[in-house]
Amino acid sequence: MSIRVLVVDNQQLFTEAMRTLLELEEDIEVVGEAYDGATALEKIRSVRPDVAVVDLRMPGLNGIELVERMKSDEISTKTIILTGTTDNEFLTRAVEVGVDGYLTKDCALGELAVAIRKVVSGETVIPSGQLKHLLRSLADRKRRDLSTGAHLASFLTPREKEVLRLLVAGKSNERIARELYISQNTVRTHIQNILSKLSVHSKLEAVAFAVRHDIVEVEREPT
Repeated sequence: MSIRVLVVDNQQLFTEAMRTLLELEEDIEVVGEAYDGATALEKIRSVRPDVAVVDLRMPGLNGIELVERMKSDEISTKTIILTGTTDNEFLTRAVEVGVDGYLTKDCALGELAVAIRKVVSGETVIPSGQLKHLLRSLADRKRRDLSTGAHLASFLTPREKEVLRLLVAGKSNERIARELYISQNTVRTHIQNILSKLSVHSKLEAVAFAVRHDIVEVEREPT
């Protein structure tokens, strides 16, 4: 079966050229185009392509913000950032939000086609020339994040930490309410406070933050 690809770039001529070239590949089918991040998100939700090839700089949602929204919505489409910039900081940020591939626009068409096939098979594609900087940058950020995580967690009340612990354990709002003998409205209030204090936007992000920074002990289900 063909790999279904959505092409996203704010330059229409570039997008059309990429479509034409990719469709020369027997195993790749371009199923749509978009010229801004918001439209791309709508099309990804409706078309559900296997891979979205996304420009970094776009009006509205940029490429990194688009990937963040996709991850927040638990959309399984793989993502490749295709950008004209060689700024290593953009690469680091893209990897942090969970892109599957990152290429510059001066790559050959064959490289893009190979990258599409690789991300579909579960691999991550990063330019070899930027890998050293990426690893160093991620290590530096991890050290800073540990300090930041501990600082933000210090603002949580004991009850908020208890709610967060149960969220990490995969408990629903209703289950949390029963276990803590509080109303679901109170649970929702605690969750909103947690999101605000940790500077995250969803329960999923809060859980990931808590696990990454060892804020709460992960509860194991009995076997």
